[in-house]
Amino acid sequence: MGWRKTRDNDCGLAVNSKPMLDTSYDPFAQEPEYLEVNRRFVDTLPLHGVRTMLDLACGTCVLGGMMRERADGPLRIVGLDLSRESLTLAWEHLGVDRGEAGTLLLEGSADTLPVADRSVDGVVMGNAIQLLDDKEALVSEVARVLVPGGFFAFNTSFYSGTYPPGTERVYVQWVQRALEELTETARREGIRRKRGSGRRAFSQPWLSREEYGQLLERFGFEIATVQERTVELTRHSFETIGAYSGCASVVLSGWPVELASGALQRAAGPTLEAAGLDAVPRRWLEMIAFRT
Repeated sequence: MGWRKTRDNDCGLAVNSKPMLDTSYDPFAQEPEYLEVNRRFVDTLPLHGVRTMLDLACGTCVLGGMMRERADGPLRIVGLDLSRESLTLAWEHLGVDRGEAGTLLLEGSADTLPVADRSVDGVVMGNAIQLLDDKEALVSEVARVLVPGGFFAFNTSFYSGTYPPGTERVYVQWVQRALEELTETARREGIRRKRGSGRRAFSQPWLSREEYGQLLERFGFEIATVQERTVELTRHSFETIGAYSGCASVVLSGWPVELASGALQRAAGPTLEAAGLDAVPRRWLEMIAFRT
């Protein structure tokens, strides 16, 4: 965490107050559990001979960096994300200068791709497909930009089947504890929740592995592999994903994002302690399909 500068004292020195919460996706993207599940996912990708990859909802380009490490030759990465902040971090993580040949990072939505027809060998999407309401538009666009025989691969920890039996209650209790803190803060400081100002949490049902398969097949894809992995989410994992503004703005929509992020971060430890757990298992779905 950084520190928030409040004022200069009489000696001209900065006086620091409370730590400033990092609400970017970067801390969670650097969690060992997150890195490991994505590294294992990338290890399954058919990258032999691939020269151009489109990384959708690329965030800080964790997958892009991993794919470059595994490629058997020069690999051009085209990353697309809605967050300008994440794209700025992505340039740093990839270790290249903006405008450098072989890397193109664009701000935009995955359901309207600023990419030419049949221009990429593969498309990857890391833990974000669940965020798009119009998944048919997404898959249609992916089919359009892929070369014949190109592949589309995604993983997600938000699908029907992601919660091992008995674990869903932990997430409910986590959000409830954070909401209790927010409600008390709002009462004390006169803050009002702006209802309808953000996307409602889980406004769309999560698809099952079978439903994702049917969706891909409708747009001419042939399913190659379907796999589920179990990841143990630690207290620190909960804290970093809770602090992420994108999570807080959905799970606790309508509340000031920094307050919601802080409440979720602080609620993580007490929630796991109350449940008598050091970590919570969660399943990730992985799918790879080829454009016929």
